[in-house]
Amino acid sequence: AVCSAGYRGSPAEVQCTSNGYFSGEAPRCAPVPCEIPSSLSAAGIAHNCAKFGFSIVHGERCAAWCDDGFFGGVEVLHCNAPTLIGSIPTCKPKVCTKNLPDSSGLARSDCQGKVTGETCTVSCYDGYGPAFPGSYYSTC
Repeated sequence: AVCSAGYRGSPAEVQCTSNGYFSGEAPRCAPVPCEIPSSLSAAGIAHNCAKFGFSIVHGERCAAWCDDGFFGGVEVLHCNAPTLIGSIPTCKPKVCTKNLPDSSGLARSDCQGKVTGETCTVSCYDGYGPAFPGSYYSTC
């Protein structure tokens, strides 16, 4: 006897006895884990296909979605060991519109249209001086 597809273990012999019963032990089979594709580690994608450092195993399902600061859909994936079957969501970074320093004398045009993960420089217009020494950078 051998393990079914998606499972692994050592084969075992069973014998048909004269009374019509099989004698012997069945193999001990364990589900095979799925390989997690590198595309699930792309910026903006979150998933639950690996927990505590272990991948989901044959027959299990998991989900992939867009992380905070990104928008897009949710996709369900299925482990058909060793392959994870399904689509990876397309996640686009969100445009930053909140928490930009706002005060008279600030030049903030470098920050227009910045998306998640991008950085811009906020400086003072001519005739204005910084309240704090140095430049101010804002990360979306």
